[in-house]
Amino acid sequence: FPNMIVGDTNRCLWPYLRREIPHNWYIDKSHPAVGFVSRDEAHILYNTALKFKGKNALEIGCWLGWSACHLALGGVELDVIDPLLERPDFYESVNHSLQAVGVINSVKLIPGCSPEKVEELAAQFQRKWSLIYIDGNHDSPGPLYDAIACEKYAQDDALILFHDLVSPDVAQGLDYLKQRGWQTMIYQTMQIMGVAWRGNIEPVIHQPDPNIQWHLPEHLQHYPVSCTLSNNTIGELEFSPTNHFINSVEKVSLARAEEKLSHLQKSPLQEELNLKEINLIIFPDWTQPEELLLADIESIIRVLLTHPERSYLNLLVETSNTFKEQADLTISSVVMKLLYEEDLDIAEQPEISLFGNLSKIQWKALHNQIHSRIRMKNENRLTITEAGMERLPFLEIDSFSKQKTFRLL
Repeated sequence: FPNMIVGDTNRCLWPYLRREIPHNWYIDKSHPAVGFVSRDEAHILYNTALKFKGKNALEIGCWLGWSACHLALGGVELDVIDPLLERPDFYESVNHSLQAVGVINSVKLIPGCSPEKVEELAAQFQRKWSLIYIDGNHDSPGPLYDAIACEKYAQDDALILFHDLVSPDVAQGLDYLKQRGWQTMIYQTMQIMGVAWRGNIEPVIHQPDPNIQWHLPEHLQHYPVSCTLSNNTIGELEFSPTNHFINSVEKVSLARAEEKLSHLQKSPLQEELNLKEINLIIFPDWTQPEELLLADIESIIRVLLTHPERSYLNLLVETSNTFKEQADLTISSVVMKLLYEEDLDIAEQPEISLFGNLSKIQWKALHNQIHSRIRMKNENRLTITEAGMERLPFLEIDSFSKQKTFRLL
């Protein structure tokens, strides 16, 4: 990187640059208003990549390749997506840098925008990634959409890094993953990095510069910071134990066995679906035109998100006639869109649980936990009938908007 120099932070117009942090802010001489990741942040990228040596990694937004080089040097097989790579001068610059550090054979440069290119690349090569670094579009809802798409194609054991979390728009991506159950943490660096991980993975530990009086912006106050955690905080894995009930079923009648099986499955099912005081269910017809599906789902979720007793609600969404990942992406997009449109507090929102392909015994265990079915314009009638849910009381979402939930009890 022969053109890399220490830049003048006053030439950067981005409002979230932390000029008060006395670390070097590196730039390319040809682009004095845009910075690279700091040395501190580059070390986090490299050391994280070492944990995933030989595995697939994805970078969204590489600028001139400084971050890509550090990730590739960690030994990952790296896919890099950036619309700037459509420009010959940028592509040649990044390609030259990768060649200079000897990692060109382990990096694939993909010109284009995310999340569209993420979807395209995953479909074309049946790709999933173990390590993902998001540093692309910093304006809402870009980071959120990147996070939604990346979660869809992340391995079960996966880690996702974010840069520039000092911006509330960028933090929407980490907020989404936290809401989805990923473990999360902040790295106190010049521009603040964040990490989300799940499965049998542990993030690297970073010691913030002890010579700086660090602070977190208000939108990150609820996150733990690396090196302020106890030794037992990181790496704690939560597994859903396999239910080995089959061996305990005596040689009794089929009816008796089903009753016992239903009892044994009830508790894990409740835990998996995060059942609450008031559980409502919908059966969308996922095969209908997308605009009709989205309008129907949005009208229901909008009411639930603004209901006066929303913290007691859980909406169960049945997904048997679609891919669960696609349904998840649809629901998540609608929820996050409404949250930011209505400026609602994420901490006080209802639970939304997606599920599909339950057995008859599981449906039986679930039936008594559901208070009502919300009727939709287009429903999956076949599953409603097969699950025995046509006998559930149903409600119209328009009337429910003014209804107190205790009336359903």
